[in-house]
Amino acid sequence: RPLTAEQPPFAVTGEGSEAELAKLAKLAELEKRGEESMASDNKKFEYLITNGGIGGQLWGVCTTTFFLNVWIASFAGPAVMVGLAVAGKMKAAGGVAAAIGAAYLPIWPRPKWLHWFMQQGGIRYFRNSSLLYEEPFQTSAGGKTNKKLLGVHPHGMFCLGWGILFARHELDQVNFCFSTALYNSPFFRLLTKCTGNPQPADKKTFLKLMQEEKPMAVIPGGFEEATVTSETKHRLYLKKRKGFVKYALQNGYTLVPSYCFGESRTYSNLQGFWKFRMWLNGLGLPAIVPFGRWWFPLLPRNSDMHIVVGKGLQLPTLATPSKEQVDEWHGQYVEEVTALFDRHKANYGCEKDVLEIW
Repeated sequence: RPLTAEQPPFAVTGEGSEAELAKLAKLAELEKRGEESMASDNKKFEYLITNGGIGGQLWGVCTTTFFLNVWIASFAGPAVMVGLAVAGKMKAAGGVAAAIGAAYLPIWPRPKWLHWFMQQGGIRYFRNSSLLYEEPFQTSAGGKTNKKLLGVHPHGMFCLGWGILFARHELDQVNFCFSTALYNSPFFRLLTKCTGNPQPADKKTFLKLMQEEKPMAVIPGGFEEATVTSETKHRLYLKKRKGFVKYALQNGYTLVPSYCFGESRTYSNLQGFWKFRMWLNGLGLPAIVPFGRWWFPLLPRNSDMHIVVGKGLQLPTLATPSKEQVDEWHGQYVEEVTALFDRHKANYGCEKDVLEIW
């Protein structure tokens, strides 16, 4: 669906393999210009890519498949190692154990080519994709870091919108916090450390980063939001997610909402059995049953993906906020997320949809 928002200052469009190659060649320059401008004025900034040509699609499929395989291998690796050992295949089990151990070594570099490959491939998987900032997302100003906490919504099945933001150049100073279990899983941890700035979303790390006044990002809905994902509904699991607001109040952070239009449409997901599935979530297990493309269900559908980053909600600094104060500011944040959704939903084919808050 064509965008109806104002004309973005930097747009990359085209169809066919030649246009795709030309687009890739100039993208780095466009992004550099965009990053410099974002730090100096108050215009809206939108990066738009209309994908065309088989090359871009193949690139996107390779990148997305690699991302998902790493995600799955991280959880399956230890179980595979134990299974091989039980089966008496000690050499194979030792090889898997060595690979897992190597992933935790602190010697791995952060190659620019891998960062660029994952960043560009991730957005080229989708039919059309864009990223719009309602205001510049500055991570520093006047030699000091900006205390901002970016809330990414919704979680979806595999956080594909989050992955696009994670690899953005203008957000490379942001600490992206996600599931501690996933962060500690070997291969996904390695991939994210080589391509971005990951952190576990536990209380100790969260407070440490905030005390250091680091810019941060988090998916507040977590596994529960993944569980309730529906391809026909827009759902956020936020009613019981107040911890990040409390910590933001204690440290005087600005909460910045974002919404990924199209995330929920990338997969179908089993509906119902909520109590049992929420119980599994409580054990740190993602209780999802995803189904993507019919010929390979683990691959997401390549529908449109449009990400909008909203305006910041500045919180006061309250060393010991009361429950009522946390509730008040949490309510204001939920209103900001809802308003962001409502402001842009007509641009992305969702004009009749309503954002559900669970």
